Amino acid sequence: MAPEIPRSFLSELPGEDDGHLDEYFEDRTPDFFSFDGSIPKAIAAQNGQMWCPNFKDVTAELVREAHKMDLIVCAWTVNEIEDFEKMVTAEVDAIITDYPDRAQNVLDRLGVQW
Repeated sequence: MAPEIPRSFLSELPGEDDGHLDEYFEDRTPDFFSFDGSIPKAIAAQNGQMWCPNFKDVTAELVREAHKMDLIVCAWTVNEIEDFEKMVTAEVDAIITDYPDRAQNVLDRLGVQW
């Protein structure tokens, strides 16, 4: 309806403890197998500009793949120091957290300007 508005896509890979997904979710989840199982490819195919994965699903390889498609990567919800460090190492573009002071401390310690 408004193609001028940037599109952002949240993602979270199914976990072992996930119950049955509701019908709404199943009806609207892209078939990632048609994109070689690649969430960044699926987002780019939908003209997305930002991928917001659960931080547990982030790898440096996926971030590089997303960046090759000009996607911004914003990981959520990063709260633990070791997870901040992993996100910095993976070179995500942004981090969503409940503890911005922890994030700033990690960034300062690693000498990262953000």
